[in-house]
Amino acid sequence: MRVDKHRDLTASGQLDLRPGRERLQVDSLQMNLAGDRWQLSQPASISYSDNRYRVSNLLVYADDQQIALDGVVDPDGEQNLVFTVEQFEVGAVADLLDYQGLSGTLSGSISLTGPAAAPEADGTLMLDLKSYGETAGDLRLQLAYADQRLSVDALLANQDASTLHAEGYVPVDLRIAPGDSAAQGVQVRTSETAATEQVNLTVQADSFAVDWIRPFLQPNTVENLDGRIEADVQVGGTFGSPQLTGSASFVNGRFELPQFGVAYRDIEVETQLADNQMTVERFALRTGNGSLTGSGTINLANLTLGEFDLQGRMNEFRAIDTREYSATLDGDLSLNGTTQQPVLRGDIDVLSADIYIGQSTGGGAALEQVQLTDTDVRQLESSFGLRLSERDTTSFDFYQALDMQLDVNLQRDTWLRQRINPEINIQLTGNLNAQKQPYNEINLYGTIDAVGQRSYVEVAQRRFEITEGVVRFNGDPANPTLDVR
Repeated sequence: MRVDKHRDLTASGQLDLRPGRERLQVDSLQMNLAGDRWQLSQPASISYSDNRYRVSNLLVYADDQQIALDGVVDPDGEQNLVFTVEQFEVGAVADLLDYQGLSGTLSGSISLTGPAAAPEADGTLMLDLKSYGETAGDLRLQLAYADQRLSVDALLANQDASTLHAEGYVPVDLRIAPGDSAAQGVQVRTSETAATEQVNLTVQADSFAVDWIRPFLQPNTVENLDGRIEADVQVGGTFGSPQLTGSASFVNGRFELPQFGVAYRDIEVETQLADNQMTVERFALRTGNGSLTGSGTINLANLTLGEFDLQGRMNEFRAIDTREYSATLDGDLSLNGTTQQPVLRGDIDVLSADIYIGQSTGGGAALEQVQLTDTDVRQLESSFGLRLSERDTTSFDFYQALDMQLDVNLQRDTWLRQRINPEINIQLTGNLNAQKQPYNEINLYGTIDAVGQRSYVEVAQRRFEITEGVVRFNGDPANPTLDVR
């Protein structure tokens, strides 16, 4: 069976579907995972009888890598299941989860014991983490589960010896539904009282470098992420009513947004936590010669990112710098709502801007569209380090969900330009309203004036000075109407 061009599976065995005696006997198995050839060490079986699930002798290996599962899960009795993994190359499957730059080796074991109504588990996992082929650090995770409480001791250590440590417990209901319940098969019960269960968690960071997170970011959205976290945070109370104390800060930060063509640097964030709220006492970042500063609050009800209320001030802030648009801004902004329904409002002065309409052909012939074969894709990936997928063309989800209303005052260094014939350079002043509904493109509305004597249109090497004119935007910013003289 071919999963994709990097993975395939071949297996043989026997299947018995007689009620109460269901059994899968696997006699042989060969698996290709991104070039690693896996095989079964000996015949294995997975069976269901007397309302119990049993896995016997399931062990696959490839060179020094090994994965094994053996034991029993009994919804009406005792559990005895052991999972082990040794030196597994996570990069072989990371792309299936869209973590394109994640790699490293995973080792550890997890055991499940005890009755179905009160199961217990213990485990240790160790990951030597690599980010885009470079060693990023080590993750050591110890787990223990009993009495519907999951205890965690996790330590992530970077190559520079900076650490991020989380220790404590959270309520989790892993009780197994009995075999005679309405649910079919093994079912983990859900707890309706989780919101009232106690939480006790401490998170500490010692100048921890954040660049290890790059493989978990959406490709082509955020690049060259850097910076360091200092944190000493305690989480108590319950899931429904958490009690947070402590502080966290982010310093020496930087990142790039390729879609907007800008790079941000000197990022600093200072926060304090109390009750179920994070107060952002100050945030600041710089781009070009400008800056964005602000403060606000973020609610953390149910220990998840909830509603936020952030206020910001721009000073000569470079907001975008692409082939189609560039803009440097002053003004005030407010960002409210949630990550699923963000709302942006503001009053902005455009200190300088270029808006390009039309498409530039560069004077050459039209480009022909081609269809890449699997061989072509592999060659690109091998030669240039490219990983081509549908996600390469997706947009930033937060921006797509954004509800935006901005009142914009265009100062005199604002230009409407066109590179192709006829060449257009029109200096503008006036006021616009920028609107964007969730999951729609941005629209511009308003009437602005052309500045005479400095604006012109050039057609067939003849230049026509513009003495007066009006540019009207009624939606698509790339298609304004012009009335010039």
